[in-house]
Amino acid sequence: MDKFIDVRRMMAAKNPKLLKWLPGFVIRYVEKIIHQDEVNAFFWKHKNSSAKVFCDAAMNEWQIELNLKGKENILQAPQSCVFVGNHPLGGFDAVAFISAIDNIRPDIHFIVNDFLMGVESLKDRFIGVNKVGKSARESLQAVEKQFASDSATFIFPAGLVSRKSKGVIRDLEWNKTFVSKAKKYKKPVIPVYIEGRLTNRFYRLANIRKALGIKLNIEMFFLVDELFRQKGNKMDIIIGEPISPETFDKSKSEKEWAEWTKEKVYQLKQS
Repeated sequence: MDKFIDVRRMMAAKNPKLLKWLPGFVIRYVEKIIHQDEVNAFFWKHKNSSAKVFCDAAMNEWQIELNLKGKENILQAPQSCVFVGNHPLGGFDAVAFISAIDNIRPDIHFIVNDFLMGVESLKDRFIGVNKVGKSARESLQAVEKQFASDSATFIFPAGLVSRKSKGVIRDLEWNKTFVSKAKKYKKPVIPVYIEGRLTNRFYRLANIRKALGIKLNIEMFFLVDELFRQKGNKMDIIIGEPISPETFDKSKSEKEWAEWTKEKVYQLKQS
């Protein structure tokens, strides 16, 4: 059976020097913590599945009960739009969203970390972002092309999984890209709130890593294990009313409008 996820191969491609330096037991630990064998078995089983079938299968495999609210706020194709949402669970947020709304917007594409491009069934739905290396320019061009297209785009402006600070789980600062692109291409922005949280282990590790001044996001290695701990959970997805691109005027900077939209997303939790 081919390995869709291969820790050694990924390290060799991303950082061959690190691979040579790391002892074998560390690599084996990473393979275990990301559930490499289990994930590969699931990917192999659904290797020829469409994005919708794959995502529905993932919901069934992890016994996730999806609850979609605000369905009436989803703009119908062919009207293009930009969905923006919080990012509590990592890549699983995109999988859940496809499962929830693909019957309404089968044209939706996600701007994601290029690490997720290894998911074969979702390659046609994911636009990978790689900020370093030779492919950085091609990555930015692909993102620009997606925003300019007639299809729907989903972006997680934080770019990272939500963190816990002072007992509250929230996204980090939002990137302003979606504001500038919505204005440039005159596309409405639809706020999305995704209910979810990881275990305290993840947030604690993130805070310790930050306190020690370590730049490498060590906690990200535990994301797949966190996914396995989501089994049997209920997951609410709340769609807010579309925001006209004309809203983003000069009364605020684009960065301020991004944070304003972020607050709109979290207000959906109380709706």
